[in-house]
Amino acid sequence: KIGPDIHKQLQNNWDMEKAAIDCLNGGIKKMVEIGDNGTRELAAKILVDEEEHADWIEGQLHAISEIGLPRYLTEHLHPAT
Repeated sequence: KIGPDIHKQLQNNWDMEKAAIDCLNGGIKKMVEIGDNGTRELAAKILVDEEEHADWIEGQLHAISEIGLPRYLTEHLHPAT
């Protein structure tokens, strides 16, 4: 999913990150139940990365909601020094 503008693209990315986080959490729960600690540890590391991605995207979406898409885009084209 791409989306017609950066806001929709970020929203689509957040939706995919959320789905991945939910899937990983469910998988980790199952891994704990069956005692698969090696795979659980690997999945937990991946989960941390996915949560960091989701947090970054949430920050971008929040910025867009606070300052509006045109200003957000302008600030990303010409960042303050």
